[in-house]
Amino acid sequence: MDIQCPSCGEPWDTYHMRYDEPYEWGEARHVTKDFVDAGSRFSGPDDPMCKAAQASGWQFASNSILSFTSCPSCKGRSVLADALVRRQSWPSQLKSTVMTTTAWLLI
Repeated sequence: MDIQCPSCGEPWDTYHMRYDEPYEWGEARHVTKDFVDAGSRFSGPDDPMCKAAQASGWQFASNSILSFTSCPSCKGRSVLADALVRRQSWPSQLKSTVMTTTAWLLI
């Protein structure tokens, strides 16, 4: 399942966010493994993994890796005004997947 960056609209896969993305932040492999094994939650704003994520361009609203408020893709994009603008910015393939899934859920 994808979640969108609330600032730029970039879709991010939740599995990737929990299990793959932390390994991209440059921390030692055993530290990252412990973070992922603990549920991908930060212990606080001074958590080394949180600092590494922020250095990579992530900003978070809470201790969950899924509660990001901006992502590395925000650097090259402007902030989107609302959900309709975000939806229009989606790639056409993602739009058709969302529409098909929504239609299926309504049946």
